[in-house]
Amino acid sequence: MQSMPIKTRLEWLDGLRGWACVVVFLHHLVGAFLLEYIPEYNGPWSLFITDGGLAVYVFFVISGFALSVKGVYGDGGDLLVATTSRYFRLAIPVSVASLIAFLLMKAHLIFNQDAARYLATVRGWDTTTYNWIGDHFHTKPSLGGMLTFAFYECFFEYQPKTSYNSSLWTMQTELLGSYMLYSFIAIYRSHGKANWPIALILLAFLYLKSQKLACFWLGYLLCELNKSHFDKRDLDSIGSDILAFAIIAIDGYISTWHRGFENHPKVMCLMAIVSCWRWPYPRASKRCFPPVGRFSWGKYRSPSI
Repeated sequence: MQSMPIKTRLEWLDGLRGWACVVVFLHHLVGAFLLEYIPEYNGPWSLFITDGGLAVYVFFVISGFALSVKGVYGDGGDLLVATTSRYFRLAIPVSVASLIAFLLMKAHLIFNQDAARYLATVRGWDTTTYNWIGDHFHTKPSLGGMLTFAFYECFFEYQPKTSYNSSLWTMQTELLGSYMLYSFIAIYRSHGKANWPIALILLAFLYLKSQKLACFWLGYLLCELNKSHFDKRDLDSIGSDILAFAIIAIDGYISTWHRGFENHPKVMCLMAIVSCWRWPYPRASKRCFPPVGRFSWGKYRSPSI
């Protein structure tokens, strides 16, 4: 049976990416401010829609899936080009976001330190209380420092206090995960078939050592499953909506009453595996989330600036 066209799969990917983008945006705009510092806003109703940590793990799965598509569905002939260009494809938008932050800092239009001091006064905090708002943009802005951060520190030695964008801590995982994935495809998939024993051993190893990279690697495995198995399945619209409701209900329960990064890989695995079926979210979201997902990179970075 012929596999589903790659274009269709990427439309689904844009939908899931769009959902994750919205959650990350709400996390930065609402969760990192109102929910963190005003207890009256910190209720169960707000936790699920602002669980940015969960959404970031989903982003890692999406990246692993998207970067695997050509190698899994195609002949993998462009892996060398993809490997050499991956750094620049990440560094260019990172440098643009960093430049915007640099210009705002030079113009004295970054007010997070003032906001942190005001909150500490209002809430009666002492100097030992952690204040997320004031934990960024401590460095003195300089063109050289901005370029160093954008092209080196962001990918290899990220430090929150010298960062020009607090969301860019993910770039280390994105770059390392990309090279790990491309290397595996080039070495173990040169014959055109998945090497499942090695892939599963690597997944278990990464889960124990780095759950972020494990999520990235899971994206590759899901891409393999899509080609070998899930593409051959089809569910009617009612079945798809039931699955979508189940995903949202389970995710909402864990994100609300069992909040914490240690839970995210579990919820993310469930969401990603079930989403391998065609149309894993309600029909209404098919119109809303994919357009957001196509331009998610800028939306993901902008709240932190």
